[in-house]
Amino acid sequence: MLKKILIGFLVIISVIFLLIQWQVYKINHAPEEFTFEVLNQPMNGKETFIDGHDGIKIRTIVGGEGPTVILAHGIAGDAEGWNMVFNELVKSGFRVIAFDQRGHHKSTIGKDGINSKSMANDYKTILEYFDVKDGILVGHSMGGFLSIKFMLDYPEIAQNRLHGTLLMSTLAGDLSRDNSQNKTQISLVKSGWIQKVLANESLATLFQSSFVGTPYKSILQTALQSSKSQDLVILVPILEALVNENYYPQLNKIQTPCVVMVGTLDKSTPSFHSEDLIKGITNSRMVKVAGKGHLLNWEAHLKIVEEIKKMSSK
Repeated sequence: MLKKILIGFLVIISVIFLLIQWQVYKINHAPEEFTFEVLNQPMNGKETFIDGHDGIKIRTIVGGEGPTVILAHGIAGDAEGWNMVFNELVKSGFRVIAFDQRGHHKSTIGKDGINSKSMANDYKTILEYFDVKDGILVGHSMGGFLSIKFMLDYPEIAQNRLHGTLLMSTLAGDLSRDNSQNKTQISLVKSGWIQKVLANESLATLFQSSFVGTPYKSILQTALQSSKSQDLVILVPILEALVNENYYPQLNKIQTPCVVMVGTLDKSTPSFHSEDLIKGITNSRMVKVAGKGHLLNWEAHLKIVEEIKKMSSK
């Protein structure tokens, strides 16, 4: 009996292994939308470090001249994740500011640590340091969550310095709501197992493919490169904030005009979050990007630029 159980178990494991390899094979041999070189193009800007309120050093990249756009990346990302959007905006006549969030890439953690309050304060620091007036703040995923926190914590600064906010692939908290994928991935990060997953080429490919609409190899490689360079364990506090904090009941306090953008195939921040943002924020409108997932910064960079141009012209 034990022998039959063991054989059955081995058969199941073998089938799972073959399915994983087949999925990875399909991804690796599918036609590409962008090459790896295009997705990793250098940013046309200058690196500057600015001081925050608690001793933090915030790394920024600034380029171009004209109306200001501030780009805030998501968890485990960095300023370079905006490279395609950044360069297109510079060519289109904008001053663009991208930055590494607290505890990410070259920005330090600061005395107050990695949490929504301190990170929202960093947005205030950036807007004031660069004397932004009539700017457009673009927040992706965690960056959008923190944009919401910033507008709630500093309403006067938001109203005086921002022309509008683009909330992209994001939410106002309650990250695990009706989302088994997020629950699993959060458990992997908190347990430390995520590093083992990312160290295995096949598992890492499947993990990253859950964030996109069409799993192009070049996008997955670029996203994996960013994730591997980040110490994910130190980000657990802001990950817990995304799960445990809930700002949906306060959204009616936001006066800054907002555009809410989401990919129709986004599994990380499904469209019900965006719909709740629209319901809560009085002056807001929805933009759904068909067939795209969570990483719109690479999947739909021209659509982002298009919406920023629309916001800037109003």
